[in-house]
Amino acid sequence: LYEGQIDGSFLRRNGSTWSYITNDLGSFSPRSIAVSPDDSAKVAVANVRGLWVTTNGGGNWPRSDSGLVSSAVSGFAIASGRTYAEGNALAKLEDGADAVTEIDEDALFQTLNRGSSSTVLTPVIESSGGLIAAVGDRIGRSLNDGVTWSLTGYCSTANDVVVDLPATTTAPSIYYASSAFTLQRSID
Repeated sequence: LYEGQIDGSFLRRNGSTWSYITNDLGSFSPRSIAVSPDDSAKVAVANVRGLWVTTNGGGNWPRSDSGLVSSAVSGFAIASGRTYAEGNALAKLEDGADAVTEIDEDALFQTLNRGSSSTVLTPVIESSGGLIAAVGDRIGRSLNDGVTWSLTGYCSTANDVVVDLPATTTAPSIYYASSAFTLQRSID
């Protein structure tokens, strides 16, 4: 029996014992799990970010979606010289570029201890390459286009989800976190 958890953990049960087999699967919440009817060590796991397949019961999880094309853009965040796309992945488009650059969300998910792909973001106006992103009820900040993240001091209520991160366009910016239960403001 296999189980994916909302924090991105992936487990296998053998008898009455559960074992973590997340290994190199990355941080995300699975939407679909398929176990081969011929070999229980072959498992496919998918979500809106991609497809991973193990052939050794979770020992390793190579990404296996080469050639699949899919996109779901749920919003845009615009800064001077760059545009970010939110959706089933985070991506950046530099002004004048012909292609987007995907931002690796795993570092964000690990910093926030969240394994979801429901992400909203806003650029940091005062920083070229700065981002503020929310996953569930936590918010992280990056000053290097998502390479590294730090947890902010955002405080939420139980079962809350940040749905928007608007900011003023004046420097220094004022940032807002809008959620189902609250609207909070940050001036730093």
